[in-house]
Amino acid sequence: RQMCIRDSLWTSVPLNAMLGFNHIEDGGIEAISNVLKKNDTLKVLNIEYNGIHQEGANFLGAMLQLNHTITTINLLKNHITDEGLEFICSAIKVNDTLVSFNLAYNNIHDEGAKKLAAALLANRSISFLDLSFNHIDKDGAKGLSAVLASNGFIRELNLESNKIGDEGVKYIWESLMKNTVLSVLILNNNFIGNEGVQLLSTLLKVNGTLRKLHLDSNHIKNEGAKYIIEGLKENKVINDLRIFYNALDKDEWIIIRDECINRRAMGK
Repeated sequence: RQMCIRDSLWTSVPLNAMLGFNHIEDGGIEAISNVLKKNDTLKVLNIEYNGIHQEGANFLGAMLQLNHTITTINLLKNHITDEGLEFICSAIKVNDTLVSFNLAYNNIHDEGAKKLAAALLANRSISFLDLSFNHIDKDGAKGLSAVLASNGFIRELNLESNKIGDEGVKYIWESLMKNTVLSVLILNNNFIGNEGVQLLSTLLKVNGTLRKLHLDSNHIKNEGAKYIIEGLKENKVINDLRIFYNALDKDEWIIIRDECINRRAMGK
């Protein structure tokens, strides 16, 4: 099957390669990567739910240093890890066409997040980054926050189901007080409590670009919801703020939900 995929990339000119759920392992990725080094038509490479490990990540990194047409890579649910990500980061520093990068469910920890952050500081093309369902905590958040503070290209960041916590939120908050580009931030299930939400509420009062903020399944209580409500009173841009599955009274999240519904209905 993997050789058939390689041959099809040689003989045709597809714009999208949808290769998810195919049991492709490192050897198959080597063959595919060798073809893509010379391919100048493919835009989307979807290789989610395969068996790609560190060696395969090395092949992908080598390919991305030479390929200048791929704009989207989906590596959801592979086995990249911090070690494999290091190879890809070397390519990110020089690649100028990759726009969307999905690394969800890849066993990435703080070290991997920091290596990625260092690469992104040199990158001027990636706008959509998904690091959800990994193992990134406050130290990884600190590295990524440096990118948000100085990189003017990332528009959507998904950090759902990591371990950011209130301390990690502090780093993100500091960076977003300077950021005028990020429009989507997903922080569901990150052990965020009232302290972190209080910081985010002050961000809402001054930030004019963030339109979507998701905080579902955290440790936010009624006091934290009140901070959010106060922030919304001064923010006229955000129209998708979710705070479901926290320790809130129903009245609190209904106020937030209804305010966002009204804003969307008014086209804000």
